[in-house]
Amino acid sequence: MPRHICLLAGALLLSAPLVAAEPALDPEGLLIYMPTIGAAVGIGGAYLLLAAVHFFHIFRSGAKWGLCLPIGGLFAALGWLLRLPVRTNQRSTPLYAVQQLFIVLSPAAFLAFNYILYGRLIVAIDKSIDMGGKKRQRSEFSPIPPRIVGRLFVWSDVITFLVQCAGGGMQATDMHETGTKIFLVGVILQGVSYLIFTVLSLTAHFRLRRLDRVFAFRNLFASHPTLRLLLAIYIASVLILVRSVFRIVEASEGYGGPLMANEHWLIFLDALPLLLAVAIWAVLWPSALLEESSTLAAQRHEMRGLAGGDCEQVASSERASIAKPF
Repeated sequence: MPRHICLLAGALLLSAPLVAAEPALDPEGLLIYMPTIGAAVGIGGAYLLLAAVHFFHIFRSGAKWGLCLPIGGLFAALGWLLRLPVRTNQRSTPLYAVQQLFIVLSPAAFLAFNYILYGRLIVAIDKSIDMGGKKRQRSEFSPIPPRIVGRLFVWSDVITFLVQCAGGGMQATDMHETGTKIFLVGVILQGVSYLIFTVLSLTAHFRLRRLDRVFAFRNLFASHPTLRLLLAIYIASVLILVRSVFRIVEASEGYGGPLMANEHWLIFLDALPLLLAVAIWAVLWPSALLEESSTLAAQRHEMRGLAGGDCEQVASSERASIAKPF
């Protein structure tokens, strides 16, 4: 963490003398348009603030499994803040490539957080899973064993990350057209991967609904801990998919296309959706909700394990939890 803070501080120091003057766009430089100071500082600062909140939640709850979220936020902040020195170093290929790659690739960490959270949620609500058993042990709620979901999708992201990294790096060279095509392949694969994950989450919800009507979709905005987590995952997923569609369309237009040539699109269809998807977890950190979901699931599992037991008591308790608004 100190190293990341030093990098961010260095980016701010580099950018300090650049705010006074508005440089002209260099026709021989790497920039298609002049990055605005307000966007770089505002979005970079927002990522820094959210990363600080996430670090606070992690250290308070001990949820080290969520470290990928604030670390991704720090790299995203660095990418946006580096747009400031790029304004006066428009021919610097390393500087341009670094800021571009940090902005484009840091969301992979946000996706990884959702993948890991999904696996932990399924383990929390399915008490038939033996945590000391095989990692490939299946769950009645998830088509993919929950303890390998995170690993499976993270590896998928690593592959798409490398493809995007290769394409993004080439965009800062004379091979920018080829780089854009390679980058397009990477973002399509990443979007498809996350779409599969979203379907996986919906499947788990449908199976929960068959178990008990308390998990009906009409109750999504209730205060039940499992429903609150599912709703947050859905909202984050929609925002991430919006960003994925934008990046796919942008890359498909080719280098210098209408979307790539206008910073407004980058702000409203990339930065803003991602910031909102990350901000959800600043407001609704999942640790306590996972514990509550696990407690309710344990009670339900115990009641249903009794020979001839009546689960209505637990079901009534869970239904009472939806009386309060989200």
